Parts: sequence; C-alpha cells; structure tokens
Amino acid sequence: DASKAAETPGKDDSERLLQLRRAVVGDALEGLAQVLRRKGRQESADRFLAEVESVYRDFVEKYPQATLLLAAFLARRGRTDEAMELFRRHWPESDSNIMTAAATVLLSRVYNDQSRAAALEATLLEAVERLERPQGLLLTLADFYGLQGRVDEAAAVYEEVLRRDPRNVLALNNLAVVLALGGKNLDRALQCIDQALAVSGPVANILDSKAIILIARNNPQEALRIVSDAIADQPTGMLYFRQAQALLALKQNAAAKKALEQAYAMGFSRDSLHPLERESFDRLEALLGKPEPKS
Repeated sequence: DASKAAETPGKDDSERLLQLRRAVVGDALEGLAQVLRRKGRQESADRFLAEVESVYRDFVEKYPQATLLLAAFLARRGRTDEAMELFRRHWPESDSNIMTAAATVLLSRVYNDQSRAAALEATLLEAVERLERPQGLLLTLADFYGLQGRVDEAAAVYEEVLRRDPRNVLALNNLAVVLALGGKNLDRALQCIDQALAVSGPVANILDSKAIILIARNNPQEALRIVSDAIADQPTGMLYFRQAQALLALKQNAAAKKALEQAYAMGFSRDSLHPLERESFDRLEALLGKPEPKS
C-alpha cells in the first residue's frame, strides 16, 4: 500500500529522529548542569557536562552537518579555540540555522578579544558572501558590530536587512538600540522602535528599548511612564534598572536607588547590559551605591 508506505517512517528517518532526540537530551543535560553549578554542586555539574559532550560528539559523528552544535557547546564551556576551529572547518556543510546559533554564541564571547574576533569575523564574512547574505547571519554580524561599538557598520547591516524585510522586529529593535547607545541619529532610532512596537505590540524588551531611546533623547519623564507601565504588567530586573536610570535623570535619587535595589533583587547584573551602556551603569551605581548584601 503506497499511502501506508508514505506514512511509515523509513529507517533513515527513524534513525535521524533518534539522533535528534539525543541532541535534545544533551541540551536538557546542559541546562541541568547549569542549575547544579548555581547551587554549588560543581562535581555533579561536571559529570553532567561530560555526558553532554559525549552526546553531542556522538550526534555530530552521525550528522556532520550539525557539528556546530558541538562548537556552540564548547564555546559556552569556555573552550573558545576548539569551538572556533570547528566553526572554521565545518560551517560550509552546516545547517544554516545551527550555523547562525553557533556564530551568535561565539561572537558574544570573543567580541572584545581583538585577534579571535578578527579571525571569527573573517570566517563569518566569507560565509555571508558565499551563502548570498542570508538574513540570520546578517543579523548576527550586525549584533557583533554593535557589541564592538562599531555603530555605523552595525547600522548599515541592520538597514540592509530592513530593506528586504521592513517589519523585522529584531532588526528594528537592535538598530534603534545601537543608534541610541552610540548617540547617533536618534530620530531614526525612535522611528525604528515605534515601528517595532507597531508590529510586536507592547512587549517588555521592546518597551525597555524605547525607554533607552527616550532617555538618550532627554525625555526621562516619558521613559519613566513607559517603564512603570511595563513593570506593572511584567516586572523584570532590566525594567527596574531602566526605571532607576529615568528616575536618576529626573533627580529623584532616593526612588532611583530603590528601583536599582529591586533590579538587583530580581537577578539584574552589569553583564546583562549591552557593552555600550556599561559605562553609564558604572556612573549610576557610583551615584546610588551598591545594594547592601542580604543577611
């Protein structure tokens, strides 16, 4: 029966499904290892991570096009040179989505390391050109330029994406933020973030981005209103930090200090911020002080 044969997975499909499940298991074990490490159970975490690496290596041996899953794992573990070498050698046969995900992990770890960043950028540019400038890789490249403070280059790549996909919320949001943090073309930044909100609706991280832009445009009162409304709907540490910024700009230092303390209580840290705004965080913390440790 041809129809039944079509509905029945072949051996190759069944084997691929099994291998994909093993990859998902690896991802779950990695998450569990992170939980154990946060709880101080380093020995157990290391054991899980060794198992994760074994799962990934078995998977990519069977499916070389997924080798960059292993590269991303190694990058997250701080084994950057191994990860970069895997990326350099295996990106041509990689699935494009996996390549974009691995590039994102790697670039976030090497952007402030001049030699590694230059080597990885060269590989990524080669991939971008050979693959005819795919949108996912362009966004990753633009994000990388933004992390390095190369605002004009980042903006140019985001604009390229938007010429092809004017409603791309990620490009609209990230372009708006990098322009605002770089102090460039704040009118364009506001236009982009309003377009992003028109597409996405009042999502917390997009509202946070609008607050960044409003503060850059010397409109902390409107930023405070937007952030306070967002906190009422879905409070996060980042939103409380943004509230502290707006309040400080309005010279409401006591309220700003309270908002910053709430941000810390919800897990906010300096590392949560884009590199371009960490100096402003340092100034804010110097003015308001660090929170007292909980007893």
